Amino acid sequence: MNKSKNIIILTVLLNIFCLLFCENQAEPPSNFNDSNAGTIGNPYLISNLENLKWLTETQTVWNKHFLQTDDIDALDTINWHNGQGIGPIGRDSYYETPFPFTGIYDGGNYSIFNLYKDVSGDPYWAVRLSLFDYAVGATFRNIRLVDINFTSSNHWVLGGLVYEANFCVINNVSISGNISLTNLTTSAGGTGGSLIGLAINNTIENCSSYVNIVADTLSNNLGGLIGTLHDSILRNSYFHGNIILTKQNNRSGALFRASNRSNISNCYVTSNSEFHNIFAFVGIIENTTIKNSFWDLESTGVPFFAIDILGDQNEIINTYGLPSNEMKQLTIYEQHGWDFDTIWGINSNFNGSYPFLRSQNPNIEHTNEKEISVLPLVQSFAYPNPVRSNQVTVTTNVRKQGLSLHIYNVKGQLVYQSNDFQTRNDESVFVWNTKDNNNNEVASGFYFYKIEEISNNATLHTGKLIIIK
Repeated sequence: MNKSKNIIILTVLLNIFCLLFCENQAEPPSNFNDSNAGTIGNPYLISNLENLKWLTETQTVWNKHFLQTDDIDALDTINWHNGQGIGPIGRDSYYETPFPFTGIYDGGNYSIFNLYKDVSGDPYWAVRLSLFDYAVGATFRNIRLVDINFTSSNHWVLGGLVYEANFCVINNVSISGNISLTNLTTSAGGTGGSLIGLAINNTIENCSSYVNIVADTLSNNLGGLIGTLHDSILRNSYFHGNIILTKQNNRSGALFRASNRSNISNCYVTSNSEFHNIFAFVGIIENTTIKNSFWDLESTGVPFFAIDILGDQNEIINTYGLPSNEMKQLTIYEQHGWDFDTIWGINSNFNGSYPFLRSQNPNIEHTNEKEISVLPLVQSFAYPNPVRSNQVTVTTNVRKQGLSLHIYNVKGQLVYQSNDFQTRNDESVFVWNTKDNNNNEVASGFYFYKIEEISNNATLHTGKLIIIK
């Protein structure tokens, strides 16, 4: 009798131990044995955390189709893989023979909560802080990643949903949570963005991020929403998180880090608190078109449009920073062609009064509130900014004779003045050689420029410059 009691007690204790410390067992979807399971007509049904674990561990199905059918609480991933958390879906050659995810994952507008990942102890140089690692020709849609907790104290590459996406379609995806990046060595660093790390030949639309990124690495190449875009389309998306870099960095951007031969439209950036050591809306652009996109000058504290503008085929159309009150006004967006009938909504009691995506918030009413606002009649850009060479170009959308450029240092002292604007197309352009009125090179630091109309000394527009030599 005592022996039987001891067995029962031991069994109970073992069960309690496993509940507390053991990993969930992988479990195939309920329709796994259907003859046509995993097809478009009968996708594998991901209904619980055990199904998700099965997907991460079963690379032979990474070319299939999946449909999430319920909310999934992934808090137990903190106990997976010796505390490293959830493993990546899809792998590239940094890990083994390339085996990308090539299927379709439809989140069904359900959420995955509390995903945990800590790759601090991973021996590989390229460590993926992402749910999907490497994807080719895949589709990701209707996915909600809520309250992720990703950490690394080693080399890292970041892409909360997917790190590297090639020829993929990414539509209606949202992500929120916290990412902490710390390095123990002075040479360590990484690259990426809160949603996607590297996008090559992708179409990305209707996506949002509310992720807070904190990094104290010496080598950061971060984008709020996306790391790098090549030959890709990004539209109708926004970053509403925060980026805190404890060390000064001049290669990161609020929306993305870098873009080449891409097209970006109808995007915005805002935050609940000012970014730290993020100086530009976008990082480095080359032969890229950006139009009808904005960032909140006040909430983010980001002063500049771009760090560097390379190539001769860039188009920057109706893209600039705005004060917070204008970022919350419907008229601003409607005048730039944003679709508030089917794609966007705005409600003064939701999302801090900033535009929201209707597909992600179907129960929130679009109130169609139209406050009276007047768009700034004059805009100007300075590029490259920060300035690392001996030349910076200042442009304004005012096309007229009789404009004057004034450059001031941080003490408010005039260091340079010229009336030599040139008109071309629909703008006026001035190229400054970063020398003062005495033909001496100016020192590194912050500068302010002012564009005036000579006839009446009226200030048309002002801006900031960083000169780094």
